[in-house]
Amino acid sequence: MISYHDLIHHLGELLDESLFPNSENVVRFMINNEINFQLETDITQENLLITAEIFELPPGSFRDDVLMNVIKANHNIQNFQSNLAWISRDSLLVVFLYIPLYNSTVEKLYTIIEETFKRAKDWRDALNNTRTAPDSELTQKQVERTPSLFNFKPPT
Repeated sequence: MISYHDLIHHLGELLDESLFPNSENVVRFMINNEINFQLETDITQENLLITAEIFELPPGSFRDDVLMNVIKANHNIQNFQSNLAWISRDSLLVVFLYIPLYNSTVEKLYTIIEETFKRAKDWRDALNNTRTAPDSELTQKQVERTPSLFNFKPPT
């Protein structure tokens, strides 16, 4: 098993950056000058939490619509590896996931960070273009029309 500090060191080599945990064992870095990442271990030191910042959501109906689509996207079985979350203190939408450290390799971590970056970037691009979610996160039915709560058909 590779230690957290060795994993971070080797990840830094792959990213061509010097990565060092701070006093709280948290590592922060940015990929392509676009997406901020944070890596840290959980309290048991057995899992690694990976977080990528997506977008600051100001109050209003747009945020409400985005958060509804976040719930739908989190429910989508294809996205089981990572979840979207809203940090109310910072009004920040993030994508996060936990991975076990016991069988982690630098290559696996790098691949997971790449996938997380792509998902975060898709969301950021959609939100920057005033869409409430990337089309890839919604089913075709949701893209066409979001059904009503009890599948009632609107009167014609």
